Amino acid sequence: MIMKGKILFSKPLDELKSSSRKIQVVFPEGIPEQARKIPGVLRVEEQGRVYSLITGSNFGDVLERVKGFNPVHLEVLDLDLEDIFINVMAKEGYTHESLFLE
Repeated sequence: MIMKGKILFSKPLDELKSSSRKIQVVFPEGIPEQARKIPGVLRVEEQGRVYSLITGSNFGDVLERVKGFNPVHLEVLDLDLEDIFINVMAKEGYTHESLFLE
């Protein structure tokens, strides 16, 4: 992945897809603050009581740590390449708007 002539990282496509996932969870009393800070979590989205943790690396480790918080519901979803790109770039400090306007 290259941005403004700078290589951010280089991974095989299969590895990128397998490590970048969305983990949707519901916790009885909201998401624990420690879950937001798990290494490998790029972003946390919230819709009502459903939290989506977007992973960019260490998917297996992130999943196991999330399970340790005893969610009442957990579902893993694949991300398409556009979602992976947007989330990785957001982690690098780029906004969605700046990615397409620059």
